Amino acid sequence: MADCADVRGTMRLLPFSPTYTSVQSMRVRSCVVSRSRYPLERLVRLTLDDNGCLVVAQRSGGGRSAWVRPEADLLRKLEAKPGMARRSLRRTPRSGVGLLDAVSHHLANQVAGSLRRAWRSGRVRLPRPSDPDHLPQLVSWQSSETSSPGAMLPWDAAGVGCLLGRSRIHALVALPSRPTRALLLDLRRWHELGYSPAPLADPSSL
Repeated sequence: MADCADVRGTMRLLPFSPTYTSVQSMRVRSCVVSRSRYPLERLVRLTLDDNGCLVVAQRSGGGRSAWVRPEADLLRKLEAKPGMARRSLRRTPRSGVGLLDAVSHHLANQVAGSLRRAWRSGRVRLPRPSDPDHLPQLVSWQSSETSSPGAMLPWDAAGVGCLLGRSRIHALVALPSRPTRALLLDLRRWHELGYSPAPLADPSSL
């Protein structure tokens, strides 16, 4: 079985079925880079560490925070000009170095956690011959099993299997449920980041 700490891949998204679009809260915030307003679920929360540097924060944490849409070009701009978050934080950040990698790692862990929760709930499972064609499939990176609507996971078959305690998993079926909607939303946000993921964290730490 592959070491989960060494699993890498790239993300490709297949069309989502409108049936499984997540209905989220309409709370919105402004991205500190683009100044456009988005639902909270499409943004990443940032705060300052003890050294005054921008870091990724938990969504529900307290204190002053800034919000950014997790697109690579926006994050690069914020890394170069961290002062764009000054108004939200009421303090000028000293540095934004490493922010792009930090957001990528944060979202990869979020996708991994959502996948494990959906798997444990039984609403994401291995395909069965009797499954209807309209059910979304979650296929491993580089898999050829892409005929059904759904999404491609950012790990290969060994990585998905490692995450879920199996040897290799090439495809999964997503059944309607709250954990499944959360997983599909996380995959969409991950895709919007637009670049290869950081190594998958050890699943035991999620």
